[in-house]
This record gives sequence, structure tokens and C-alpha cells, in this order.
Amino acid sequence: MKTNEQGSPCPMGTCGNGCLRCMRTVYNDCTVINNYSVSAEEMQRIVDAHQEQYVSSAPATKSKRGHSHTALETPVDKNIRKEIIQYVLPLRTYLAKEWRRRFEKDWNDILDMKVVSDSIYKVGKQQGTNFNRNLVANILYYMDGLGAFGKHYNATTMAMSLEGDKDSSVRAALRKLPAAAIVSRLDRHYADVIQFRNSADHIHEGA
Repeated sequence: MKTNEQGSPCPMGTCGNGCLRCMRTVYNDCTVINNYSVSAEEMQRIVDAHQEQYVSSAPATKSKRGHSHTALETPVDKNIRKEIIQYVLPLRTYLAKEWRRRFEKDWNDILDMKVVSDSIYKVGKQQGTNFNRNLVANILYYMDGLGAFGKHYNATTMAMSLEGDKDSSVRAALRKLPAAAIVSRLDRHYADVIQFRNSADHIHEGA
């Protein structure tokens, strides 16, 4: 088995065996025992290409609520994750019955998605927040498209529940879908819901 200069299995699939322990070493330099070397630039490209694979395969830890999340999540991210969950939970009162039990777990799963986590902690020009509230709002709008809120979805009402201000700038984001890459990932997560809705629509059209 190929190893890096510390004697640990080389990560990122370069040596055919992933290793989280020497991931930081690889960012700088990685020399394996068969004299194959990877430059820092090339290894960074490999890191970027395979990061999601490592997040999904990292050892999982369980929260008090029993949800598993990756061990790569930092303490800061864990605290912000809690903030995000607490931020959206007041909306449960507007959820369709079949969504109420899955809502919190869905959000934990969504926050585990790399395409989401890459953006959710970047607040940009938003003030007084530790996370990207506009993206959270965009995802809620996506959920509504799947029937999560039944007939109760209203951007003004939602903004009031989330922000305590019906005129909050979040209201506009509650009328927009997230970026296409995020929508694509969410479609995969909600494939069962989408299939069920498509089947129901088909039955309705044939009635």
C-alpha cells in the first residue's frame, strides 16, 4: 500500500486508500514510497474534486436528537447548525401534516450536503446573522414546491415567523429557488417525494 511521508495511507484516492488523518499534510506536499509525487497545486485540485466523497465517508457522530453528522464539522459549524434548525422550526405550524415529523431531520440532512454547507455559512452582505438566511429562505421555497406547506405558504407570513418582521429582506428570498446545483442535490434527496407527487398527478389526470 502506498503511504505518505508520515507513513499513513495517502488520501484523496491518489494511492487507492483514503485517509483523513494526513489530509492537511497533502495540502503542502505528498511523496509516496514508489517515488510518485504530487504538487501542492495538483493535490489541491484532487482535494476539491473529492471533498464531498470524504465528507460522506467520514466517521459519523450522533447528536442528542439521534441525527448523524460528519466528524469533519467544526464546533463553530455545529453551533450554527443549531441556530439554523431553531430558525426554521417555528414554521412547523404551517407544514402539511405529513411533513411535520420529517422537517427537522430533513434540515439536518440538507445541512450535511456539501453544496449547501459551502454556502450556508457565508453571510455575504447580510447583517446580524451567522448564516446565509437568504439561502435558507430559498430552500424553504423549494420545499413549498413539493407541497411541504400545503396552502399555507405566504412569503410575508413566513418572513414574520422567521424574522419577526414582515418587511424583512428575507421575504424576497422566500419567493426564489436556490442555485441550480443546490436544486439538483435537493431533487436527489427528495426523489421519493417527487416520484409520489408525479404519480399522484398522473392518476389525477387519468381520472
